[in-house]
Amino acid sequence: MTTTAEHYDCLKSEIDSYITYSRIWMRVWGATYYSLRTTLIVLSACVAAKETLQFVSRNVAAVSLLVAVGTSLDTWLKTGNRFRGHYTFNDKFIALHTDLELTNDSDAAAMGRIQDQFKKFIDDYAQAVLPT
Repeated sequence: MTTTAEHYDCLKSEIDSYITYSRIWMRVWGATYYSLRTTLIVLSACVAAKETLQFVSRNVAAVSLLVAVGTSLDTWLKTGNRFRGHYTFNDKFIALHTDLELTNDSDAAAMGRIQDQFKKFIDDYAQAVLPT
């Protein structure tokens, strides 16, 4: 039979793993989102200024195609939604970890509430970051 202290440590470890996971993927999707958006804005501006940029005026079709493909990828992958989902739930997992840290490891009722909240967060997290 497990003690409440063991249960506490196990729950804390699991929450910590979700914090690490969400932080890593928040950074990956954030970098992807902002890099892709910045690139698309710059390339779109280049296409708009094609008369003043010789390289673009000679390759306007290719640059326009890159903008279209990049926009399609951004829409398909939902990079902004995924970044926001990981970012939001990273904060929620950190707050839950803090709540657990402030809970006495012998308070089974409080730990049960935290575990129930954690399970709800996991379900909501999957909905927020997985493409639909």
